[in-house]
Amino acid sequence: MSASLLDQARDKSRVAVELRSVSRHFGDVAALERVDLEVLESQVIALIGPSGSGKSTLLRCINNLERVDEGSIHVFGERVGISEDSDRPRPLRDRAAAAQRIEIGMVFQNFNLFGHMTALENVMSGLVHVRHTGKDAARARAVELLERVGLGSKQRSYTLQLSGGQQQRVAIARALAMSPRLMLFDEPTSALDPETIVEVLDVIRTIADGGMTLLIATHEMGFARGVSDEVVFMDAGRIVERGLPQELFLRPKTERCQEFLSRVLHSGREL
Repeated sequence: MSASLLDQARDKSRVAVELRSVSRHFGDVAALERVDLEVLESQVIALIGPSGSGKSTLLRCINNLERVDEGSIHVFGERVGISEDSDRPRPLRDRAAAAQRIEIGMVFQNFNLFGHMTALENVMSGLVHVRHTGKDAARARAVELLERVGLGSKQRSYTLQLSGGQQQRVAIARALAMSPRLMLFDEPTSALDPETIVEVLDVIRTIADGGMTLLIATHEMGFARGVSDEVVFMDAGRIVERGLPQELFLRPKTERCQEFLSRVLHSGREL
């Protein structure tokens, strides 16, 4: 899609995620500094940049796992973490915040699976305890999703019996089980060995092909270039550059993005 066509699409399509002047500080460190970002429905955005650039914090703020110090975030038109029902906006109560979070699936670096549960039970857990789905229906849905991520034969396996790549695929199935409208991936391959990275990236490619709105923080440059509609380069808590993959990777406009890509691409992160 050309830049002009992309601009036209942004004018006509529904905005799925909107960040306006979002800042988040940890003491004197600015993890995010006045970030503006729009993501269209069904768009796939790859977030790239050095470690500590703000990618993970951005995703965690969208999912209301980190509070925003300044600015606002809206997901499908609803303000994240804030009730605007009264004249004076106030933080959502825990139950309301949890209900809002159901619409957003998130896959973390370190899987966050329940070690005392099987793969099947991990995928079922949110359906049963959050969505209040009957156990038979939840089991059927979990089986379907485990098969979708290539783990139909691992339903009864516990976490320690699975490889890192298999654990991450269970985590993806668990997130999908909640039928989110938006999926966030926070460095989903960073804890994996090279042999298992590809199997996880293949699952994410399939999800992207299905039309779900995705934001993916990743160090895999070839994957980012191949799967995304737009690439966002972050550094020091700011969005430095964004553009179509073929343009940003081949003709980066900023010196900082040029420097980063030169260093990372020479390291072989081309999956």
